[in-house]
Amino acid sequence: SSLMTQINRSTRSKVFSEISKIVEKESLNLDQMIHDFVSYTIAETGADRGILLTVNPDLKFRYCLDRQGNNSATADNFNLSVPMQAICTRKSMLLTEAYNLDEEDFEVNNLKAHILRSIICVPLITPNEAIGALYLDSPTLFRTFRKHDLVLAELACSHMAIHMAGNDIP
Repeated sequence: SSLMTQINRSTRSKVFSEISKIVEKESLNLDQMIHDFVSYTIAETGADRGILLTVNPDLKFRYCLDRQGNNSATADNFNLSVPMQAICTRKSMLLTEAYNLDEEDFEVNNLKAHILRSIICVPLITPNEAIGALYLDSPTLFRTFRKHDLVLAELACSHMAIHMAGNDIP
């Protein structure tokens, strides 16, 4: 059975409704729309911080936010190997006990430096391409993500990708 079937219909409707509200409210202000989207996914999953990357030659960072919605986190403090893998494979990732990962697969020193316990990374996929990725993480003392959190992030990203692709967002 698919992970999507684990989320009931009312939860799916709520996620789609919330993303639609964000897009409609901020349709003329791309930066605010993406800020609100990252804030929403942080709140819904209980992440400590998150970043949205869009695909272009230098993987442009759109927003790096902490749990309080502050843009205080810098892109240098995020492990880019995880979203790169999600974008290249077009597959979502739920990593628990992230600090125990194989050094060949990820930039483990970066993960250990931030004492990350759990990571969710979801590519934003249109019918033709991956246009970016949402990366959420949580430190050891805060919480560990579950499959339910991954499915919520996937729902939000699938809906957001449709809006971003329709507006030719770089």
